[in-house]
Amino acid sequence: MEEATEKTTSAKKRSSRAIPNAQLKEERLLRGWSQQYVAEQLGADYYYISRWERGTTSPSPYYRQKLCTLFGKTARELGLLPDEGDTINEPADQVSVPHASLSPIWNVPYSNDKTSTKQILRPLTKLIGRQRDIERFLELFTLRGSRLFTIVGTVGVGKTQFALQVASALQSSFPDGVCTVFFDSLFDHNLILSAILRTLGITEVPSSSDLETLCSFLHKTQMLLLLDTFEHVRPAASFLPRLLDACPGITILVTSRAGLNVRGEQQFPLSPLDLPNFTHTYDPEALAHNPAVALFLACTRTHLPQFQLTPENVSPIVQICAHLGGLPLAIELAATTGMQLFPPKMLLKHLEQHPLHILVNEEQDIPERQRTWSKTIDRSYSLLLPQEQRLFRRLAIFSGGATLEALEDLYERLGEKGHNIVRELAVLTNHRLVISPSESPTDLSHFRMLQVIRAYGRKCLDVEGETNAVVQAYTAYFLQLAKEIEPQLIGAAQLQGLDILEQEQNNFRAVFTWLVERNEIENALDLTVTLWRFWSYRGYVSEGYQQIEQLLKRCQGEMVSAAVRAKAYYAAALLAFFQLHTAAMKEHLQASLKLYREVGERHGYAIALNAMGFCELLQGHDENVKTYYEESFPILQEMGDRWHLAEAYALVAREAQAQGNYVRARKVLEQSLVLIKEVGDRRAIVQALDFLGQIVCHLKEYETALHISKEKSLTAIELGEKLLIATSLEEVGAIATIIGQETWAAILLGAGEALRETSWGLISDVDQRRVEDLKMQLRAKMNEETLTRIWAQGRAMTPKQALLASSLGTSLQQETASIPLSAPGTSYHLAMYPDQLTQRQVELLRLLAEGLTDKEIAARLSISPRTVNAHLNKIYPKIHVSTRSAATRYAVERKLI
Repeated sequence: MEEATEKTTSAKKRSSRAIPNAQLKEERLLRGWSQQYVAEQLGADYYYISRWERGTTSPSPYYRQKLCTLFGKTARELGLLPDEGDTINEPADQVSVPHASLSPIWNVPYSNDKTSTKQILRPLTKLIGRQRDIERFLELFTLRGSRLFTIVGTVGVGKTQFALQVASALQSSFPDGVCTVFFDSLFDHNLILSAILRTLGITEVPSSSDLETLCSFLHKTQMLLLLDTFEHVRPAASFLPRLLDACPGITILVTSRAGLNVRGEQQFPLSPLDLPNFTHTYDPEALAHNPAVALFLACTRTHLPQFQLTPENVSPIVQICAHLGGLPLAIELAATTGMQLFPPKMLLKHLEQHPLHILVNEEQDIPERQRTWSKTIDRSYSLLLPQEQRLFRRLAIFSGGATLEALEDLYERLGEKGHNIVRELAVLTNHRLVISPSESPTDLSHFRMLQVIRAYGRKCLDVEGETNAVVQAYTAYFLQLAKEIEPQLIGAAQLQGLDILEQEQNNFRAVFTWLVERNEIENALDLTVTLWRFWSYRGYVSEGYQQIEQLLKRCQGEMVSAAVRAKAYYAAALLAFFQLHTAAMKEHLQASLKLYREVGERHGYAIALNAMGFCELLQGHDENVKTYYEESFPILQEMGDRWHLAEAYALVAREAQAQGNYVRARKVLEQSLVLIKEVGDRRAIVQALDFLGQIVCHLKEYETALHISKEKSLTAIELGEKLLIATSLEEVGAIATIIGQETWAAILLGAGEALRETSWGLISDVDQRRVEDLKMQLRAKMNEETLTRIWAQGRAMTPKQALLASSLGTSLQQETASIPLSAPGTSYHLAMYPDQLTQRQVELLRLLAEGLTDKEIAARLSISPRTVNAHLNKIYPKIHVSTRSAATRYAVERKLI
């Protein structure tokens, strides 16, 4: 009973202190407006208006300014400022400025007293992830001596909160304080000066212009004037230099999505928050200090206080921040709303599929425009001219950004040939809706959008009913691009072609998805046919194989032409080979050859014959190989196809190697190398040199082998593939060890190790065993201290420096005399596997060592028991054993299992 009485008494005390705002209510009624109407104009709930009029609460500075703008009255005329000695009951939860990130919220009281314009900025929360940017701005502020600064940045980057933060840091430099004017609800740029006057509490003088009145008030004032959300009133910015000329004590700080382009302006671009570097593993404790992740955590903890980064959730959280482009507003929306609904992994999935549905905020004290991501961008989009909006929508279809050439082609395919889009691109980049190539440290050719901005553009494209036409033009462009680049992938322009395809990889993925969704299976298959070589060269084998397999299963009847299917089966076979699926490789090649015969396409047929010959070699059917290359040779010679003719010579060499005829293998390999050098395909040159080096090493012509391996390494350096370069250096090191150049070998191995570390430290089992074997040999030739010192010197060298560090100095006989070539456990040749074993033979040896019978091995490898026996009859002489137990011991000693 006493508790209830106390609550009633407290309520009566609060009520007795409330002072009704008759002026605000009277102005509303004079205009015939309802409370609901006023609330809608302000973007607030209707009960706010009721509370303000009853005097139970007072509007925050943000809503105070919006009321002044709506009614065309000053704050005092609306009863929003207290008379001297009065107090207003203003709960802390109503004193807020709309925020675009988890940032400071300021209480900024206003005064109409000309001698007391000072405002005290009091942050309610800490701005996260911007300390470095604040320091940069303050340094710029000090060094440049400008008095007009514009903080520019894309939508949702947190310009308002950043500006308030730096204003707080600078307020001690301005005796008359800081005045903040919010323009987000002002749409008529002719009313800017009136809004500033009202905010300062200055009464307009009928006989003077607003600018004259403002200059008269401020000309002796030392004040920082913060003008927020200026982008939609930019046409009126020309008054700012004149105001600064008339008022030498004034400094103006503006926030805008685009620069003002007026005299004396110093722009400060505000970028999204820094994102973590992508790695295979993340340290939760370290990542908690990353700006984007720290903001996500802080926002999540506003409603989930116990939430912590863990090894399980850290990766999806990093991906969420990356998907949102490090934009503070987007991160805040995802964390405050999305994390209440879904765990991080599921939230990431929803953001990738439906970002505009998730990025919402239901907090009551923020303006309507910031309650959803769509509404946040609506303002920027509405400021664009129709042709600029059209480019914005069309650019959104590009998944990986668009080159100028791609956009021009798109316009031409849409019937707008010759349309000059450069000016429109400049506007979009100036408004920070598009990232220009000049802003990217790596991609110097693409105009890009952040994913969440692109999602909005895609929605606009759907709303305008333009999606189908734009998608058709988009897919047609990339289908043509892939076909144009395909021939380059086996020629001198290979690297340029691969780089272009790499840059467009996300666009090709999007095109593939569009084609499959529209059931354009033939076009989709045609795309995979042109891209398979790129996938195999740049490490997308698994992805490409899955795509082509998926499409081949969907082919029905006459749905796809036989010619396209023949090429697709060939591409699938080669991708299966790179994944060691030899059974699938053979199956696909048989289908390809059959279709090529049906359509009479002799060139493709000959190329598939070469591949079938290699497949037979992999499966140990050496006796069948000759059939294939004898049939392919005359066709390829007739066609003048030097690349595949070189491939056919390599096939003959492989057959000769399998038969133990290394002299013949060397001869035909040299013919193959001549042809491939004429073509200029550096990757194929590396492969040919690698094979030739193995053969020459087997013949113990180490001086020649060294020359070949050095040439291979230099060609690999031209290709720029780190793992290939590292392997090549290690192979040269192996020969250097054989001929007694231990110091040079240690340098080469050190350089190779350092290079691997820049590629996640990746190394195959075979390469690892070779390096360890070489280390053991080097330790036998020099002490550990010397080896460590030389190794470190190699690590500090570039690959080319390491290759040139030494050369053959003494006779081969003297250098090799002390090294027994048959020493157990060592391997001095450069073959992928010891004793010239093929990949298939090693695979069979591993199964044998596991204790499997011939029948079980046959079932595992999809071959006959007779073929298994034939393999073993070839393996035993190579490894100098005659029993299964000895072969098992060999596999264990060579670490093949």
